[in-house]
Amino acid sequence: MRPLAPRFLAAIAACIIAFACGSVPTFADGIAFISPIQRPALAVAVNDTLRDSLGRVAPLRVFAFDQNDDTLRGVTPSFLVVTLPAGVKVDANGIVTAFDSIRRVQVIGRVGARLQTEAVTLEVVAPPDLMAPTGTIAPLALAATSSPLQVTITGDRKGTRIPVSGIVVRYKIDSTVPSVTVDPARFFFTEGVRSDLTTSFDTTDAGTTSRSIIASDIVGIDTIIVRATAKNLKGEALPSVRFAIPVKKGA
Repeated sequence: MRPLAPRFLAAIAACIIAFACGSVPTFADGIAFISPIQRPALAVAVNDTLRDSLGRVAPLRVFAFDQNDDTLRGVTPSFLVVTLPAGVKVDANGIVTAFDSIRRVQVIGRVGARLQTEAVTLEVVAPPDLMAPTGTIAPLALAATSSPLQVTITGDRKGTRIPVSGIVVRYKIDSTVPSVTVDPARFFFTEGVRSDLTTSFDTTDAGTTSRSIIASDIVGIDTIIVRATAKNLKGEALPSVRFAIPVKKGA
């Protein structure tokens, strides 16, 4: 089992663990280095537990490796919230429970007495329940960058709607008018997924995220349709957002 790229982990561990250059030392239980904290999600809702993308309660994790880059079994990390006041608690199994307080907290992981990760951030947020577009969309000219396709995700907090950070939003070039094949050689995201430039992901910061597209060929197209989707922290789909980007005539 190798959940993370071993050489990446080795480089991270070199920054985390204070030891002189030279051969990699072996610590207790045959551990040579450890991973950063693995978070099932970037945010946890107030009065709830940290969950994975399917909405299942899931722990923080730290993996330990030997000198051969193999994962060691039976290693139990501990976690410490270094933000005060904490706003969350982490139990012996790595399960995070959030209190009734909107905040950003940092957590470190420890394995044994000598190995410690860098701090990672968790957002304690209102339960997200609404995603809406913001801004205006200008006509898209050939080879130009589109207007930002911006959405804001919010949640209800004691009767007040507030922005929710740490939510992953998926953007997809969905279709065109008139309908043609969605071809990444013709239109693509400026920050796309390497294997499919018609798809892109971003994470909300202060509730907001955005992406833009470029069209290298707009012959026969009047409008490009982009759809943004996201889930709440229980793995349920939020209402999606549809962007209709008009193509600039004569471009």
